[in-house]
Amino acid sequence: MLAEAGRLFEKHVAGRPEPFNVFSVLLSERDERRLHSRFLHALLDYRKPEENTRANLSDFLKHVGLTNFEQSNVRVERERHNIDILITNGAGQAVVIENKIDAEDRSEQLQRYYHKLKEHGYCKRKLLYLTLDGHPPSEKSVGALDPKLITCVSYEKLLLDWLRGCQQRAHDEPALRESIAQYVQLVRKLTRTDYQEAYMKDLTELCLQDNNLVLVHGLNEAMFEARVCLLNKLWTEVNSALKQEIPDLPPKDEDGKNYAHPVCDERIRNFLKPRRQEEDHYHGLFFLVGSGVASLSVEANDERLFFGVRCHKSHQDERERLDGALRCVPGELPNDWWPRHQKDELNLKNPCPRELELLSNEADRREHANGIAQRLKPFWDAVKAAGLT
Repeated sequence: MLAEAGRLFEKHVAGRPEPFNVFSVLLSERDERRLHSRFLHALLDYRKPEENTRANLSDFLKHVGLTNFEQSNVRVERERHNIDILITNGAGQAVVIENKIDAEDRSEQLQRYYHKLKEHGYCKRKLLYLTLDGHPPSEKSVGALDPKLITCVSYEKLLLDWLRGCQQRAHDEPALRESIAQYVQLVRKLTRTDYQEAYMKDLTELCLQDNNLVLVHGLNEAMFEARVCLLNKLWTEVNSALKQEIPDLPPKDEDGKNYAHPVCDERIRNFLKPRRQEEDHYHGLFFLVGSGVASLSVEANDERLFFGVRCHKSHQDERERLDGALRCVPGELPNDWWPRHQKDELNLKNPCPRELELLSNEADRREHANGIAQRLKPFWDAVKAAGLT
């Protein structure tokens, strides 16, 4: 069976060049908020310079069956009331688009949105739950709402068809047309409707032959355990690389008293699971700085590794000193937990074949770990120069 699977890989995948995609270059391909919601919002709100109508929005509303939505005084907003995309009009109608690719549903999330809009005077409210395959929201997200108030929408079918219409309407705007084309390419990749579709079809047929499905069941479990093993190796190599790159590395928070999520198999497994409890999947290496409320850290969070100096904003005095010390170190803007940090490009939770190849190759994995250590060293140097060690 593995020999035949290898033949199918050679037929469909091996040697196929990865097409350039500006979205993949700039952001994580599965970033719901900064990539997908942002681009979809731009398309829904788009009006041609010479027109005052939103043709993309009108077509989208038709696709989701909202033909009675008044299009006077329409507003298309992002992140209002923490809603991914909110479409409202002057007639008291509101459409919520809750965009989910990897993020877990939050407790009573859709119920809260529905009642929040009622409080703001919207008498007619429609909830759209957008996922790659169109699956329904969890019961905890729906809460006490009638499920009939929620329409499940998929990237794979409805959204791809709508995007092709957007592309056609941009026939006389090359930049916009090409941007939509690249986004369509990305969505097809995420939904496996590109060349992967034929590959998956052949693999599925192989699984259904003879007793292969029983073998696949075991292989699925083995694949998961193999990924746990690879991440453990990566963590070991990151730890070794840090000790080599930073000879005066501070002591590690070995018992997790300060951060309560050191590296262990259980946390790696929870990190890799599609549905996980938010409080038990974070894990990493934490080297205590100063009084011990801050740390030089490498942490697995969402899909990737984050690294830098970690200190919650509640520790105001320490945080202010760190903010000043790290101001000149390249990195992301401060947030509640990180005065300054960087994000690794390697997707650990949903790795593509190229990323799996890197993780499986000892030399490549060690080189990647060394790169993380080299990028973390300026954070330590800045903290040390400021006398905060």
